[in-house]
Amino acid sequence: MAYKNKEEYKRYQREHYLRNKQEYIDRSSKYQKKHRARINLLSIRRYHKYRLEVLLHYGKGKLACVKCGFKDPVPCL
Repeated sequence: MAYKNKEEYKRYQREHYLRNKQEYIDRSSKYQKKHRARINLLSIRRYHKYRLEVLLHYGKGKLACVKCGFKDPVPCL
């Protein structure tokens, strides 16, 4: 269905979702069960990517602990 008005299309999409909400939920659950290993892997990769970004930001561009200068990206306690 082609809509020229974006607001009208967004309203249609929202109404369609609300009418078929359980179907969307069932489809999502089925996908997550089938692809659990892939989803977990992507989640772990995303965690490490963000952690590295944070370490680089707070380490002022260096991958090192600000407190002790340790250069391994594992957490310093």
